[in-house]
Amino acid sequence: GDNDENPMAGRGDLTSLTAIKNLEDVVLFGIDFKIFLKLLKPMERKVIVDRLCGHSYKEIAMSHGICVSTVKKWIRNIGQAFILYFDLPDGIG
Repeated sequence: GDNDENPMAGRGDLTSLTAIKNLEDVVLFGIDFKIFLKLLKPMERKVIVDRLCGHSYKEIAMSHGICVSTVKKWIRNIGQAFILYFDLPDGIG
């Protein structure tokens, strides 16, 4: 169709690097992720949550009244911030 993006792109890398082995890790990651989300601007938070829920760039742009290019830029910037915040290796995705 008119949407040739892969909504799962990059998720495999992220989930493999953040794979959780026990309950303590699950809880700590959940707390850290909530803190990370609170560091984002409200609109960035809405955009990343929509993306994590599987919405396309186009759907996100339309629902928030912004350009697709803005959504892509914010997702990229949030991804870079995520890597830095969680001290993950460079070159993910």
